[in-house]
Amino acid sequence: MAAVTRSPIGKYRILELVGEGAMGVVYRAEDTVLSRVVAVKIMSESIARQDELRDRFLREAQLGGSLTHPNIVTVYDFGETDGHLFIAMEFVEGTDLETVLQRREPLKLQTKLEIVIDVLTALAYAHKRGIVHRDVKPANIRITTDGHAKLMDFGVAHLTASTITRTGAQMGTPSYMAPEQVTGGRVSPASDIFAVGTMLYELLAGSKPFGGPTLHSVMYKIVSEEPTPLAEMVPGVPPGLERIVRRALEKEESDRYQSALEMAADVTAERAALSGGGFPGTLSLRVPSVAAKPTRGRSARRALPWIGGVLGAAAAAAIAWGLSSRAAAARASAPTAPTASAVVADSTHTVTRAVVGPSAPSAPSAPSAPPPVVAARTARPAPPPAPSSASAAPPDAAPAPTPNARADVPAPPPAPTVVAPGVAQAVAATVAPVAASSAPVTAAPPASPARPAADPARIPDAIAAYARAIESRDLAALREAYPGLTAPQERSFAQFFDAARSMKVSLAIAGLDVTGAMADARVAGTYEFMTSGGKAERQPVSFRASLRYDGTRWRLLSVR
Repeated sequence: MAAVTRSPIGKYRILELVGEGAMGVVYRAEDTVLSRVVAVKIMSESIARQDELRDRFLREAQLGGSLTHPNIVTVYDFGETDGHLFIAMEFVEGTDLETVLQRREPLKLQTKLEIVIDVLTALAYAHKRGIVHRDVKPANIRITTDGHAKLMDFGVAHLTASTITRTGAQMGTPSYMAPEQVTGGRVSPASDIFAVGTMLYELLAGSKPFGGPTLHSVMYKIVSEEPTPLAEMVPGVPPGLERIVRRALEKEESDRYQSALEMAADVTAERAALSGGGFPGTLSLRVPSVAAKPTRGRSARRALPWIGGVLGAAAAAAIAWGLSSRAAAARASAPTAPTASAVVADSTHTVTRAVVGPSAPSAPSAPSAPPPVVAARTARPAPPPAPSSASAAPPDAAPAPTPNARADVPAPPPAPTVVAPGVAQAVAATVAPVAASSAPVTAAPPASPARPAADPARIPDAIAAYARAIESRDLAALREAYPGLTAPQERSFAQFFDAARSMKVSLAIAGLDVTGAMADARVAGTYEFMTSGGKAERQPVSFRASLRYDGTRWRLLSVR
């Protein structure tokens, strides 16, 4: 970036040039009122000179400014000063995805999929509000220093194409345009999905699916030809990813994914599968009546097994603000309050839990969910156990919870000493029944209990507890499930809980890295709630969570 000398744009003091292109120039600047660094984009004069484009810019910049999401670059301000149209937005440290691709920087497959999931989550949020991006491409995706993807230029990116069409200038290769955009048809959310499919193909294969020496040849291929199969470009690519790309790049809109959420769910499933058999693939809090995903036909709709976006603490702040200021605008499907259940499928490492509605009491977890607890043993010497007592308390039997016990809080041990699962099994195997003729034997005091190992398979329990706490709309329960809750996050949740009713939260672990007693999880999902105005809302969000194993269970340290 180069320092520049330029007169301020309103309250923004220009610091340095960040980049420039067909739309205009981008500067790093300082908001002299709020004392924060922002990015200021000054639009090209060709847009400012045309009344129709100028009015459209102001109208659509306002729409883009209404979007508040962790994976969307936030628009702070826009307007016109001294004949210059400008947008002031969040300054994101990092680089754009186009630069990453041009440098051919090595990216892990998991990282590539996480970028796509972030973009799809952002699009799902925007599409729900009736906003189509229309120009999804690597240059409009900012990769932050911590690896998150943020989509930018909502509502205004396509103005360049309008300007170029009017002036007759060269448009450039429309590699990410959908067939309906090439032919001048109606643009819809499916057009953005096609662009994401094109980008995913490029991330996996290292080249664009529709290439050619001329603009005409590229446009012809987009409309008329199928791309080279990924399996031919990248031998060994997971078949699931090839199916996802093929469906996203269907020529007919009706044959593509019908929503960004649907595509995000499939990509998240593939990302979870890459975590390996030792880690849980997904966590789902869902209505039990949801059908299993059917085999796709040409026009079949896929039932979502779970959603690939999430409720994070930052999202709660945005929701609380949005509900308090625009409650009448919230909309979505009404939530339900199913009964609770817990199933552990060892073969797939998938944990599925039903959502517990706010009015329904928490049901106890199934025996496989809590850690096994063996009946306590006192330090006082005692006669050896009889055969019947040894078989009455198997190592994997969980104690009965108290009537008011919460499913996310382990029941307290009934006596001073609790034996870890592995120790209990060893004790059960080594303590043999004593024959009637044997002399009485006095058992020695038990050794100190071994500290249970940090089991990554229990991490979904912490995420499930967090989801249930949000559903309860109880700050005390939230603090218990999320000990690392910060004061600003607590205030945001308090506002959110005041503005929302009938909460239902669905969370999925999309990626997991564990080092000893520390873990970092990438979580995606949806939440559903009823506004105070009686409108139902459903929204996808995502976040990263840091957890630590304290010797008894995994606890949330941070949600970001």
